[in-house]
Amino acid sequence: MAKYKYPWVKLWRRSDRNEFYFSDPFDKWHAWQDLMILADDSGTVKTSLRWLKKRWNWKSVRQVVKHLETLSGTGQITVNGTPSGTVITLVNWEKYQHKKAKSGTPKKAKSETVFETEEVINRSTGPSSGPAPTSEEIIDNFDITKGDFDD
Repeated sequence: MAKYKYPWVKLWRRSDRNEFYFSDPFDKWHAWQDLMILADDSGTVKTSLRWLKKRWNWKSVRQVVKHLETLSGTGQITVNGTPSGTVITLVNWEKYQHKKAKSGTPKKAKSETVFETEEVINRSTGPSSGPAPTSEEIIDNFDITKGDFDD
């Protein structure tokens, strides 16, 4: 693999306007990439499971929940259900955003790659974060009366 000055690429938020973006159901990688596109400047996505199911062209909300559970279990996201929807936070969002120093030159990242095994295993929101929520716990946090689980 080639060695690069920066181990990441910038992803245009409007990539989803490309004619090929939604041409097929998303695989797990594209769903993860889509969360990055959907995230606000603080790395937060405010959404609903049903909306993600439709956007990713997946068969069920359960499939979305399982994927979010996997991402949560690897420490890549945190998921919180609220009365108004689902809040997904991308862990270490700020750390991996390309920021410019005051001189206009890019700041050097502390890590060479986002996906170092040790980094993924050690990501957490702090000592009180506990184990990643199960799909049942994620589902229990949603308001079924709002239709979030309609397939």
